[in-house]
Amino acid sequence: MNSKGCICVCHDDDALVAELSFWATSAGYEVVRQDRQAALMDGASRLAAAILQLTGTGDEEIDIIQALSTRTGGKVLVITALDAKTISSLRRLFQEKAVDVVLIARDEFNTRQLADLLRTKETQPELDRQTLADSIASGFVKVHYQPKVPFRVESSAYGVEALCRIQHPELGMIFPDNFIPLAEAHGLILELTDAVTVQAFRDQKVWDQQGTMLRMAINISPRLMGDMAWFELFEHRCQEHQVDPTRITLEVTESSSQGGKLLALEILSRLRLKGFLLSIDDFGTGFSSMETLYKLPFGELKIDKGFVLDFHKSSEARTLVETTATLAHKLGLKICAEGVETEELFHELRNLQCDDAQGYFISKPIAADKILPFFSQWEIDKQRLSSAASPNKLQAIHGLLAEILSAPDDGDDETIVLSAGAVSRSGQESASDITARIPALVMAGDMLGALAQVHRAMRADGIAPSLSRKLLSLQGELEASLAVKSLELVGPSSTLELVAAASVTIGRESSSSKGDISIPCRWLSRASKNLRLHVENSGWHICDLGSTNGHFIGDKRLVPNEPLPLVAGETLVEIGKTAAGPAPAWLRFQVNPDGSVRLSFGLGDADEKVSSVDRQWIIFDRVLTAGGDIAAGLVSGESGSAALADISMRENGLWIAPRAGQVVVLGGHEFAQAVPLATGFALQLGSATWSVETGGQPRAPDESVHLASACA
Repeated sequence: MNSKGCICVCHDDDALVAELSFWATSAGYEVVRQDRQAALMDGASRLAAAILQLTGTGDEEIDIIQALSTRTGGKVLVITALDAKTISSLRRLFQEKAVDVVLIARDEFNTRQLADLLRTKETQPELDRQTLADSIASGFVKVHYQPKVPFRVESSAYGVEALCRIQHPELGMIFPDNFIPLAEAHGLILELTDAVTVQAFRDQKVWDQQGTMLRMAINISPRLMGDMAWFELFEHRCQEHQVDPTRITLEVTESSSQGGKLLALEILSRLRLKGFLLSIDDFGTGFSSMETLYKLPFGELKIDKGFVLDFHKSSEARTLVETTATLAHKLGLKICAEGVETEELFHELRNLQCDDAQGYFISKPIAADKILPFFSQWEIDKQRLSSAASPNKLQAIHGLLAEILSAPDDGDDETIVLSAGAVSRSGQESASDITARIPALVMAGDMLGALAQVHRAMRADGIAPSLSRKLLSLQGELEASLAVKSLELVGPSSTLELVAAASVTIGRESSSSKGDISIPCRWLSRASKNLRLHVENSGWHICDLGSTNGHFIGDKRLVPNEPLPLVAGETLVEIGKTAAGPAPAWLRFQVNPDGSVRLSFGLGDADEKVSSVDRQWIIFDRVLTAGGDIAAGLVSGESGSAALADISMRENGLWIAPRAGQVVVLGGHEFAQAVPLATGFALQLGSATWSVETGGQPRAPDESVHLASACA
């Protein structure tokens, strides 16, 4: 049998080389092993593949890899034992420098990856400029659509992203990675984008006629921001196909913004004013992310799939996704996570309050005629997702135990101690040392202590990728068991109830009407007929729902069912006011700079500005800032000190995320990353300390009696 080509290997892992050699010879390749990486250069142009090691002992290895990628006619595969963060950095480096190399972690490698690599090289058709131009002109551009679904089960706001392929009669199916760069380099990206746009608008109209209204997302290349030609053509296509701009999302990469240059700013601003939703694609992969979000009118942030795919493999990727989600919430942006490939990941991202999901777990890109059947089936499937249980904690613990017990010994006299005690192995603590404490903590019911140890273990130097994955799985279980949606912070002089909602009713509780904020006072009508606080047009409003005694601001009574915007700062709303004297009760709304609202209630003369009830409420739509900063809605520390943390509502409950360089102390444990606000523990932020208790509980007898008698 004739050889398919030569594969040259330079790696000091004998077991790996043996595995590669067995597969390669079985597949018809000749295998040559080299002792020196520099020797790979000899005859590089004739190689089917070059496989080498990256040890991290010197930067000359990078020079060799770059040189090899330009000389060889085959693929360059690097298999390394470096940590995940370094591997990720090197991948980005090679991508930015257009170095054609595949970098894989040693413990994730298998021969199927090499087979796929070589198969791609053997079968991938190649295009030139003229063939691409002819393909566009001849209508060979085909659009497939990848569904986008909301994480919230009750929502049916479905959409698709238009992704192009070329179905060439001789070259077959060609995927975008193999022609988009060519189109951008040779001035064909305008024609290609227009072909995709026209087909997408036609398909959307067909779906509309069949009774399914879907959002359409279209990718816009950075090259189209250089002049007004694309904008004018796109505007014409929208008029031609009578497109509703509010149902179109334009996905723009960070570099498309050109750092906020005038022309890009004008194009994007015009599109936003027309009603199109602008989505910043692959967020986190560029160098001007903050400037882009600050200067340009984006309404959606799309987390790069590289971070999402590494969510369970890398604690750094997980932290980046969590931080990005918090940032988007604070800026009022929708969040789309692409690269959702497992059900477990779907649940995790839903807990982070991401809005939309996209990835192979939902669906691969499919033809237009398969879109409506897909969404019909998804309506059925999503019910199962809403009730599906997450992986069992015991399974995660068993995985950790197996990892600990299979770890190689550093010495014959070393003893592994599975205990919640101080030190589990002799000598300096490693990730495995810390991990050994966790099972005992979980079995004892100390979930918060176990979570603190998981965080410590994930930060330990030299943590094995397999152990990291098991810890992340357990971390999700522990977080789910600790999170609650309703809680209050009990301090030495008052209680703060946290209410995370965009709309709340405030009033007297009755057997037929339970409000979001219940105050047992007869001057208030029952909640459904009293007062609503809600977000409208990015600002807080109050609305009288037809109360009996009326709500007054100054001498003006609120008109029932007509929302009134609240101004920044303090607004006093008096209840049952008459000309005879002061109102018998009042509500004070304090709109804070972070967007939260502090509500207090009192009886008698409001000029005293003292609440007659030792309870207040903090209502926030997305994020509540805590600290001494002037913008903080939850003050915790000396005035003028830095913001310390952000509190937000995720799918499974309220979470607190320390700001960079800060920590929160919960239950005596220091946390430097986001953690559920678990009840039954003391929370310390700066100089302030609260007891975190479950909210929505019946009031203490003395408080209810006080209110009832005062309101009688």
